[in-house]
Amino acid sequence: MPQNKTPQLTTWLVATLGLISILGPFGSDAYLPALPIMGNELAHSPTAAQTTLTAFSIGLALGQLLMGTFSDALGRRRLIILGPTVMGFSSIVGAVSQDIFTLFAACVLIGFSSSTGMVVGRAQISDLATGLSASRAFSLLGLFAGIGPILGPLFGAVILGFADWRAIFIGLSIMAFAFAALAIFEVPETLPKEKRQSANIGAIFHAAKSILRNRMFIQHAIILWCTVSILFSYISASPFIIQNILGFTPFEYTLIFGTNGIGIMIAGAVATAVAKKVSPRKVLGWGIGLQLSGAGILLGTWIMGTPSVWNILPALFIMVSSMGLMFGPATALGLTQVRERAGTALAIQGFIQFLIAGVMATLVGLAGPMAFWPLALIVTVASLTSLTFWIKTKRTLAEVL
Repeated sequence: MPQNKTPQLTTWLVATLGLISILGPFGSDAYLPALPIMGNELAHSPTAAQTTLTAFSIGLALGQLLMGTFSDALGRRRLIILGPTVMGFSSIVGAVSQDIFTLFAACVLIGFSSSTGMVVGRAQISDLATGLSASRAFSLLGLFAGIGPILGPLFGAVILGFADWRAIFIGLSIMAFAFAALAIFEVPETLPKEKRQSANIGAIFHAAKSILRNRMFIQHAIILWCTVSILFSYISASPFIIQNILGFTPFEYTLIFGTNGIGIMIAGAVATAVAKKVSPRKVLGWGIGLQLSGAGILLGTWIMGTPSVWNILPALFIMVSSMGLMFGPATALGLTQVRERAGTALAIQGFIQFLIAGVMATLVGLAGPMAFWPLALIVTVASLTSLTFWIKTKRTLAEVL
């Protein structure tokens, strides 16, 4: 059990934090292949189990809001261990659920507890690194985030090949307990007691107000929120665009979705590789440039009325891959002036992020399953907004660095 007074941000520690952070996106996607079966068994409705995805999102949003703030007051290590542990027990409850309401409650708890790795792990990186080192670490963490949407559905599909849907939750439980054990042995405390903040509600609100007034944080947070808007709009719209408009089968859609996920990982690997030589702001600019390219192709395709495999699929790949260049640098830069309250800052960022995700997932489908113009407009507006605030950050960085 590591208790070093001066822990170091090693590649192994970042990889460990990355594995723990993957529990959220992996868990929410793992049981997607079983949703119709779960709905029929527990509620006699194929679509009833979709409410558990909403439950998972509620848990993730609340978990990030609370766990990040608590970690500033209680320390990081105990929460990074507690989160996967609670997820393990919550997953067992999900596995033995006999009705949809119990499963809904279990998914709220799974989402809440799995969010700990996402927010507290990033706060630990902020405790130990700044500048180029932090950007590299956050980019490496982003590589793990890209693995979840690829491996999660595959994990669930493989288990369904030889067992029922309950075994998926048992598998998640085993995974969570294993990562909790890994945290016990490999994750040190990175926030000394003398640097911890008050857990007083008034002090927390005061800190949140101060963080939201910090231009460095808010400008980069807006860029991240725009990127998340694009990501969740894509996740919500892509099944209909790729299957209904382009005519691919569900299996082919899975392959395309996975390929785009690999694009995020490749871009994240590039961001990690160049982090020691290229400024985070420049890498962030590369990502915004790719976003604008994808948005331009989608917008032009909609205006010309010529949707096809040859313009939509490249646009989606470029657009999604860009995110691998953005999450790490934007997070590192945003935390530059609020590192003493990194947990609270990340809690605010993550909570608003999931609220935006829910809104975008709804908006993108309002025009029906055969329209892709909502996605084109959302991507274009979000990309231009990111560009605007990226330009503003030049003056902000000049003032504080």
